[in-house]
Order: sequence, then C-alpha cells, then structure tokens
Amino acid sequence: MTTKVLITGMSGLIGELVKEKLEQLGNYELIALHRTNIEGIRTVQADI
Repeated sequence: MTTKVLITGMSGLIGELVKEKLEQLGNYELIALHRTNIEGIRTVQADI
C-alpha cells in the first residue's frame, strides 16, 4: 500500500528537498499543490 503525500510549493527549496527524500524512501505517491504543472508529478493547480 502506498501513502499519498501532498506537497505544497514542490518547486521551492524545502518542497524539492522533501520530494527528493520521499522518492528515496519509496512507497509514496507524491502529489504537488502548485501554481504551475510540475513535470513527472501529479499536480493540483491552485494559488492559495
């Protein structure tokens, strides 16, 4: 079973570090909440 994780601001410094670490650990489905599409990641587009 994979765990879904929504990361806000994934293209920023902290968001990118969290993304990289979770990808290394594996077993996570990453979803970005961002203003623009992020290549290779399911992205929910919003401006909060």
